Amino acid sequence: MSNVEEIKESTMMSLLFWIAAAINIVAAVFFLIAPKIWQIMSLLEVMANRSILADAWGEITPGIIALALYIVAVVFFIIAVLDILCAYGSVRGKDWTTPFGIAAAVMGLINFPVGSVLSIIILAVVFWGVVERNVD
Repeated sequence: MSNVEEIKESTMMSLLFWIAAAINIVAAVFFLIAPKIWQIMSLLEVMANRSILADAWGEITPGIIALALYIVAVVFFIIAVLDILCAYGSVRGKDWTTPFGIAAAVMGLINFPVGSVLSIIILAVVFWGVVERNVD
């Protein structure tokens, strides 16, 4: 593979990882805000005297739901940090970018639908680059 192809591949990988990081940060912020939105919706439901959630889920409290949403937000922040590290590593030509990139893309598959599609593209580019390097 020529240097021009390596530069193009590393630039493309860096761009994909930056986009993935931005998407994961947006998802994490959404899950940080979601408990407040859920509390407002729950309050409106109580005001309308419809306890659909209480009948369906029983003992699940708003605190448990908020904790679960905060945990999901932390997971998305961790994936975003991995994406940022991979973007930095791909521009610098670091060897650890491939395994970390695969891990970040596999974890990014949970961010459906946009993050999933982007993660599939990242995995395809990473594996295509690995195949090209091993064939040459």
